[in-house]
Amino acid sequence: MAAKPKTIPATPTATFIDVTPEQATKWLGTSKVNRGLRETRVTFFMNLIDEGRFVMTGEPIQFEGSLAAGDEVLVNGQHRLTAISRGQKPVRLLVVDGVDKGSQVYMDTGTRRAFYDVLAMERGVFNTRQLAGAVTFGYLLDQGRHREQLTGGPPVPPNNGELLQWFDQHPQLETALSWGQRVYREIGLNMSSTTVAWMRFNLLSPDECTEFFNRLVDGEDLERGHPVLALRKWALTRTKPKPRAPQQCATTIKAWNAFRSGESVVQLRWRAYADDFPEAI
Repeated sequence: MAAKPKTIPATPTATFIDVTPEQATKWLGTSKVNRGLRETRVTFFMNLIDEGRFVMTGEPIQFEGSLAAGDEVLVNGQHRLTAISRGQKPVRLLVVDGVDKGSQVYMDTGTRRAFYDVLAMERGVFNTRQLAGAVTFGYLLDQGRHREQLTGGPPVPPNNGELLQWFDQHPQLETALSWGQRVYREIGLNMSSTTVAWMRFNLLSPDECTEFFNRLVDGEDLERGHPVLALRKWALTRTKPKPRAPQQCATTIKAWNAFRSGESVVQLRWRAYADDFPEAI
């Protein structure tokens, strides 16, 4: 008598599985029509796994066919599985099999949850897009990754969890943003870079920070050689093309350092690919 053929389950089954590198490699071999692999995405997941920061969100690895029957076909999850296959650690994932044939066409068509969405949902803040920009800039600056922002953005962007942690560690962000908004309206300096600069300066000397930013906004009582006057002129004359945020922040810090040390400055300069990023004093 011929063996009874194995059948695909009538409904999907969902199981939490500790996926080893060997299992991940095996499942990747069942993929038939997956999208092209994005190495930056794989690196992103590898870093999370290696550093113990991978969070199980409930987003499943998905298969057509049946794992029990051995006729599974991977349709979603290749980047996570590739990251696991290249590492040394197992990772717990939700695994779903028995999804409808052809369902891959409809996967990943929703809107990605941006960090400003997370700020609104998790912290209930306003100005979420502007705050999200400042948080991302500040986080990358603290990581020494400012040059990545000179060429269109980081190849491996920080995840929402990292950014939310940075937000929570900087309770003065919304006050800083209000100054960033004022400076942007008056002289056009990048809002994110100015926000982060204000936070750094305020930690060093709140009174001098207030004086520096008041003069930056109103331009009053500034004689030739005053660092704030040099910064205002720098900002107002560099409009086409506008310097990127790291260059604007570095130039603002150089003006601040001269301001605090009583140095006379007529012209400010920071070479993006030649000079080290300045530390505020």
